[in-house]
Amino acid sequence: MVAKVTGFSRPQDLVFNPNNIPSARIYVADNDFVRIINPVNNALIKSLGGFHYAWGVKMHPTARQCYVGSVGPGGTTSYRDSLFVIDTVTETVINRFTGFDNLADITFTSDGSLALLVNQATGIVSFFSI
Repeated sequence: MVAKVTGFSRPQDLVFNPNNIPSARIYVADNDFVRIINPVNNALIKSLGGFHYAWGVKMHPTARQCYVGSVGPGGTTSYRDSLFVIDTVTETVINRFTGFDNLADITFTSDGSLALLVNQATGIVSFFSI
Protein backbone atom coordinates (compact mmCIF):
# COMPACT_ATOMS: atom_id res chain seq x y z
CA MET A 1 0.00 0.00 0.00
CA VAL A 2 1.30 3.43 -0.95
CA ALA A 3 -0.98 5.69 1.11
CA LYS A 4 -4.29 5.95 2.97
CA VAL A 5 -6.68 8.89 3.21
CA THR A 6 -8.99 8.94 6.22
CA GLY A 7 -12.06 11.00 7.09
CA PHE A 8 -14.80 9.12 5.23
CA SER A 9 -18.09 7.81 6.63
CA ARG A 10 -19.37 5.42 3.94
CA PRO A 11 -17.51 5.73 0.63
CA GLN A 12 -19.33 4.07 -2.27
CA ASP A 13 -17.58 5.06 -5.49
CA LEU A 14 -14.74 7.21 -6.77
CA VAL A 15 -13.37 8.67 -9.97
CA PHE A 16 -9.95 10.06 -10.88
CA ASN A 17 -9.73 13.30 -12.85
CA PRO A 18 -6.17 13.69 -14.18
CA ASN A 19 -7.06 16.82 -16.20
CA ASN A 20 -8.47 18.91 -13.37
CA ILE A 21 -7.43 22.55 -13.03
CA PRO A 22 -5.15 23.41 -11.20
CA SER A 23 -4.14 19.78 -10.48
CA ALA A 24 -5.45 16.23 -10.56
CA ARG A 25 -8.30 15.32 -8.19
CA ILE A 26 -10.14 12.25 -6.95
CA TYR A 27 -13.89 12.59 -6.31
CA VAL A 28 -15.38 10.17 -3.77
CA ALA A 29 -19.12 9.57 -3.27
CA ASP A 30 -19.28 9.31 0.53
CA ASN A 31 -22.83 9.05 1.87
CA ASP A 32 -23.92 12.68 2.44
CA PHE A 33 -20.87 14.24 0.79
CA VAL A 34 -18.66 14.17 -2.25
CA ARG A 35 -15.11 14.31 -0.92
CA ILE A 36 -12.32 15.74 -3.03
CA ILE A 37 -8.79 14.37 -2.67
CA ASN A 38 -5.53 15.80 -3.97
CA PRO A 39 -3.65 12.68 -5.15
CA VAL A 40 -0.32 14.50 -5.20
CA ASN A 41 -0.18 14.67 -1.40
CA ASN A 42 -3.07 12.27 -0.58
CA ALA A 43 -4.92 15.02 1.28
CA LEU A 44 -8.67 15.37 1.69
CA ILE A 45 -9.06 18.97 0.52
CA LYS A 46 -12.81 19.57 0.33
CA SER A 47 -16.17 18.06 1.27
CA LEU A 48 -19.19 19.07 -0.79
CA GLY A 49 -22.46 18.73 1.12
CA GLY A 50 -26.08 18.60 0.02
CA PHE A 51 -26.03 14.94 -0.99
CA HIS A 52 -27.82 12.03 0.63
CA TYR A 53 -26.61 8.53 -0.19
CA ALA A 54 -24.33 9.74 -3.00
CA TRP A 55 -23.64 6.99 -5.51
CA GLY A 56 -22.25 6.55 -9.02
CA VAL A 57 -19.70 9.32 -9.43
CA LYS A 58 -18.36 9.80 -13.00
CA MET A 59 -16.37 12.38 -14.95
CA HIS A 60 -17.84 13.91 -18.09
CA PRO A 61 -15.58 12.97 -21.04
CA THR A 62 -15.30 16.46 -22.58
CA ALA A 63 -16.49 19.01 -19.99
CA ARG A 64 -14.87 19.85 -16.66
CA GLN A 65 -17.75 18.30 -14.74
CA CYS A 66 -18.33 15.42 -12.36
CA TYR A 67 -21.77 13.75 -12.19
CA VAL A 68 -23.17 12.12 -9.03
CA GLY A 69 -26.38 10.20 -8.38
CA SER A 70 -27.96 11.01 -5.02
CA VAL A 71 -31.17 11.37 -3.08
CA GLY A 72 -32.37 14.93 -3.58
CA PRO A 73 -33.92 17.20 -0.94
CA GLY A 74 -37.14 15.62 0.29
CA GLY A 75 -36.32 12.22 -1.24
CA THR A 76 -36.31 8.93 0.63
CA THR A 77 -33.10 7.18 1.66
CA SER A 78 -33.72 4.23 -0.67
CA TYR A 79 -34.54 6.25 -3.78
CA ARG A 80 -31.76 8.18 -5.55
CA ASP A 81 -33.91 10.52 -7.66
CA SER A 82 -31.32 13.16 -8.54
CA LEU A 83 -28.30 13.65 -10.77
CA PHE A 84 -25.98 16.36 -9.45
CA VAL A 85 -23.35 18.16 -11.54
CA ILE A 86 -20.11 19.42 -9.98
CA ASP A 87 -17.98 22.02 -11.75
CA THR A 88 -14.47 20.60 -11.28
CA VAL A 89 -12.79 23.99 -11.73
CA THR A 90 -14.74 25.78 -8.97
CA GLU A 91 -15.42 22.52 -7.07
CA THR A 92 -19.06 23.48 -6.49
CA VAL A 93 -22.41 21.90 -7.36
CA ILE A 94 -23.78 23.77 -10.39
CA ASN A 95 -26.89 21.78 -11.30
CA ARG A 96 -29.36 19.12 -10.21
CA PHE A 97 -31.60 17.07 -12.48
CA THR A 98 -34.52 15.09 -11.02
CA GLY A 99 -36.98 12.40 -12.02
CA PHE A 100 -34.78 9.32 -11.89
CA ASP A 101 -35.64 5.96 -10.34
CA ASN A 102 -32.85 5.02 -7.93
CA LEU A 103 -29.77 5.92 -9.99
CA ALA A 104 -27.26 3.11 -9.71
CA ASP A 105 -24.68 3.92 -12.38
CA ILE A 106 -23.70 6.67 -14.80
CA THR A 107 -21.64 6.68 -17.99
CA PHE A 108 -21.38 8.89 -21.06
CA THR A 109 -21.18 8.61 -24.82
CA SER A 110 -17.67 9.36 -26.08
CA ASP A 111 -18.66 12.83 -27.31
CA GLY A 112 -20.33 13.64 -23.97
CA SER A 113 -23.69 14.53 -25.52
CA LEU A 114 -25.60 11.83 -23.61
CA ALA A 115 -25.46 10.48 -20.08
CA LEU A 116 -26.50 6.84 -19.82
CA LEU A 117 -28.14 6.17 -16.47
CA VAL A 118 -29.18 2.92 -14.80
CA ASN A 119 -32.50 3.34 -12.94
CA GLN A 120 -32.34 0.40 -10.55
CA ALA A 121 -35.87 0.74 -9.12
CA THR A 122 -37.60 0.41 -12.50
CA GLY A 123 -35.12 -1.64 -14.52
CA ILE A 124 -34.79 1.18 -17.05
CA VAL A 125 -31.70 2.63 -18.72
CA SER A 126 -32.20 6.35 -19.41
CA PHE A 127 -30.50 8.34 -22.17
CA PHE A 128 -30.18 11.87 -20.82
CA SER A 129 -29.20 14.76 -23.10
CA ILE A 130 -26.44 16.92 -21.63
